[in-house]
Amino acid sequence: MRGRRARRKAAASRLPTQHELLTEPGASLREAMLDQTVTFATLFGIATGMFSCALSLAFTQILNQDRLFWFMIASIFVGSVCLGTVAARRFLSAMDRLGTGLHGEQAVAFVLKDLERLGYSVFHDVPSLRRPAPANIDHVDIGPSGVFAIETKTIRKRGNNYTIELKDQQLCINGHPLQSDAIAQARAVADDLAHILDRFAGQQCQVQPAVAIPGWFVRADKIPWQQSVWVVSHNALVSLITSPHRSTLPNGLDKKLAGALRAHIRSVDASTS
Repeated sequence: MRGRRARRKAAASRLPTQHELLTEPGASLREAMLDQTVTFATLFGIATGMFSCALSLAFTQILNQDRLFWFMIASIFVGSVCLGTVAARRFLSAMDRLGTGLHGEQAVAFVLKDLERLGYSVFHDVPSLRRPAPANIDHVDIGPSGVFAIETKTIRKRGNNYTIELKDQQLCINGHPLQSDAIAQARAVADDLAHILDRFAGQQCQVQPAVAIPGWFVRADKIPWQQSVWVVSHNALVSLITSPHRSTLPNGLDKKLAGALRAHIRSVDASTS
């Protein structure tokens, strides 16, 4: 009886909000950080086991005069130390890179909250149809002024120069080109988003690609309206997206496209669960 009453009580209750959580900003980066943690723990565990094994053998066979035995013990010692060192270096490097990317995506997501207040539909970490890369679309905004696919490029600051130059679709700092494919990635995810919306909404639409660089001032040789791919600071996104320079979508089309994108995200979640 108590079980039945508890089930009826649970069925009569509901969650405090009706907001449907899809994917959070940086969700794929968090998964990658978890994978790196598991890999590091595994390798470091193996290294610790090897070291402990060699240490215990050395103590139990301390009077052993066999050179081959001590060579084996020394090899295990050296191998365990090297394995642990390499695993730690790779782990710290990967966590720094992924943590920097996560910080940038969260910064962009925080700014894009303003669009939600204006009636835009904002999505984060949208699964891509392309494999293996790009595996996700960092941010998608759909509203009266159009559809936008935003690729986040997070760059650490060194020194007092906070300006990135964009010339001929090449990012530069202090005149030195950056080894970055962010602009090409933005084009790719915009094409992929257009394909997703065509597939789930039966509607062909133009998607504006953009690269957001959190915390930097971007000096470009062309104004954003003349760029095939917008490259801007994250703080400039909302004003650009809502600018009167943008043409508007037909009434109600933005809601249809947003619903189609939700259907795509649910279908991917269902296939991976």
